[in-house]
Amino acid sequence: MSRWCLAFLLLVSSGEVAWAGEGTVYTVAGDEVHLRSGPATRYPVLGKLARDSRIVVVGNEGRWKKARVPGGFACFVHGSLVERGDDGTAKVTAERVLLRATASKDHEPLDTRLERGEELTVLGEEGEWVRVISPARATAWVFEDLVKELGPPKEYRAALERDAAKRRVALLGDSPEREAKIRAAKERAARRKAVLALGKEILAGKGDVAEQQERLTRIALSSDDDLTRGYANALLSLVALRKDARELEDRLAKLSKERAEEVAKVREMLARARKLYEDARKRAEAMKTRREEPYRAVGTIEKREGGYVLVAKGRVLFHLESKAFRLADYVGKRVGVNGRLMVTDVDEGRSHLLVSKMEILPGKAAGRPDR
Repeated sequence: MSRWCLAFLLLVSSGEVAWAGEGTVYTVAGDEVHLRSGPATRYPVLGKLARDSRIVVVGNEGRWKKARVPGGFACFVHGSLVERGDDGTAKVTAERVLLRATASKDHEPLDTRLERGEELTVLGEEGEWVRVISPARATAWVFEDLVKELGPPKEYRAALERDAAKRRVALLGDSPEREAKIRAAKERAARRKAVLALGKEILAGKGDVAEQQERLTRIALSSDDDLTRGYANALLSLVALRKDARELEDRLAKLSKERAEEVAKVREMLARARKLYEDARKRAEAMKTRREEPYRAVGTIEKREGGYVLVAKGRVLFHLESKAFRLADYVGKRVGVNGRLMVTDVDEGRSHLLVSKMEILPGKAAGRPDR
């Protein structure tokens, strides 16, 4: 295990001790017991607990036990409310941020609220959501028949710390793999910073063109980030046009005293080159934040007589069918869809799409009130 990972686990263990005096320790009496976000089976599963692992129960509701899990469990926070670091952490940037069991707002949030400045360990991303390890104070629910009471936490302090370290390692995965991801993230951030600095220089008409072309080519070829690569390619086009314009300006200076007819032609060529340059500059500006939508269509799913439809601006784009998705779960949501066009009924003006990919998109769904 790496020095970084070991230090991190020691820090985690010390954090667990902060609540080691509260509640009652229970042991799990079943195999792969579900840990849920609420006191009923309708709530999403946050993870599974192995037999003989320990939890600290701090409350009850009906036949459900409210507990803190040594080492925490995986949950989600919206990416707009945290700032990602290069060390595998994320810092909360708002007050009383909600934690959720899934990467959506379809279910009630956990009762734990995150405070501004609090740091979380990042496990990955799902769309706009960041998957993190819950803080030590976070609670989840276990059915009472699947756990057995042991005693007060102070008697099981060492065992709780061992459970916390073991669970963190299981959640984080292999240390070398995680460190490789951190290095890749740092390299990705460095390339993004470099291309933004080059863009500022190029858009101001400064710098050596040959050097800029070399650096942009290297960034475009090595980047695995679509936004960085797209902006680098846009800047490459801009630099090439700037180079052409400069060559034409030099040629115009030489010819201006010789042939008036040729001077006029060069002036016309220069004007076109400048226009192309300006158009490319505007496109490059736009490429700073632009991403192409990888969907066949974008709209809101509605339930109508005869099935489900995708609607945009009051017009039905497709009649939807899917074996991979339960369309009823997406009614009223703004989504992007891909799929195979199966049947087009010319007489009734219907196009049927067999959905193979569907993602909930940000933004307001048509006809739905603000939340």
